Amino acid sequence: MISTTVYRSRIVIDAYRDWVSKTDRVLDIGCGTAIVIDELRRYFKCQVVGTDLLDYRKREVPFKLMENENRLPFRDGEFDLAIFNDVLHHCSRQDDMLREASRVAKRVLIFEMKPTLVAKILDIFINQFYNRKMNIPLNLKSFDGWLEYFSRLGFSVESRHIPKPNLLYPFTHFSFRLQKS
Repeated sequence: MISTTVYRSRIVIDAYRDWVSKTDRVLDIGCGTAIVIDELRRYFKCQVVGTDLLDYRKREVPFKLMENENRLPFRDGEFDLAIFNDVLHHCSRQDDMLREASRVAKRVLIFEMKPTLVAKILDIFINQFYNRKMNIPLNLKSFDGWLEYFSRLGFSVESRHIPKPNLLYPFTHFSFRLQKS
């Protein structure tokens, strides 16, 4: 499974290609195993910190445990970027997490999947494999649904549809760059 996460990391890197620079300080909210954020650090040569409700990292990256799902343990404006990689749909209080992300970072990057039946089933299976305690409310939205949601919260949005890397890859992804209007 770790090799599939490294493979997925390449898709995330492509999604964020023009949005991350080596001078950025990046917070990965819901970093999980920390494989993706470590791969982003290696590729972009940026500074990274991970945070999550539980610590089950498989890679050594700077990390701070979240005390609850509605508050990030960081100062206002501490980061250039806060990122959610296939995480926002697991948050039962998405509004709170987005407000927190925009409190601690200048911009927010989001990598999410298209809500298909196959994606939902695989997401549940994969997440239970890595962490049986993971919250899985599956608050997935369509591409237009995410755009409408971000706009309603007062964010200006840049977005991308991410092409499937091959025919066998089971997910279709979108990415978003948010900034407070």
